[in-house]
Amino acid sequence: MRKSRLITMVMVVVVSLTGCSQNNKKDNISKTETTKQNVESVGEAKNEESTKADPLEEELSDVCDRAIYLMYNVLSVFYLPYGDEPIKDSMYPVESTEFKSVEEIKSYIKQIYTEKGLKEALAIVDEVYADVDGKLCINVEQTSARIVNENWDNFKLKDIRQQDEKCTFTICGRVEEFGEEIKIEECEKELKAINVDGKWLLTDLF
Repeated sequence: MRKSRLITMVMVVVVSLTGCSQNNKKDNISKTETTKQNVESVGEAKNEESTKADPLEEELSDVCDRAIYLMYNVLSVFYLPYGDEPIKDSMYPVESTEFKSVEEIKSYIKQIYTEKGLKEALAIVDEVYADVDGKLCINVEQTSARIVNENWDNFKLKDIRQQDEKCTFTICGRVEEFGEEIKIEECEKELKAINVDGKWLLTDLF
């Protein structure tokens, strides 16, 4: 009788120990999985941080986008589209949804340039555009579209160096030459910017 009780007690202890061992294994597996998830979460967070663009680079890219648009569509390479019939002499009405007056063009330029670049851009506007009878017009005698081989689509910035409210950086694009063979080479341009009232503006005409 005593032997049977003793055997029963031993079996109970063994079962209890086995249960504890299994629970410990489950706890260890759970802790391991939790730790793995935490490590993966931290890794993902670091990757997201590393892929985030630098705020300064984003601002400089934005102002470069504006400067390139201005150069290719308003001031230099091409100009704003205009109608077939002149309003007066060589003044033709501009057909644009972006700008309705000289002041709107100048306001846009002031979001891009400062110092020398601003003066030069505003001078081109005064020479080429004018408001006639409340309508934005272009003086076709003052336009001289130029051919450029530089392509700044999908440009990249590098060597960004900031010192207080001043910044220098390099914009990278490509030069395309068309002939018997198409040649594409990289091109670079160094630019300078100044922080004016919290906004980075270019100092020289693009």
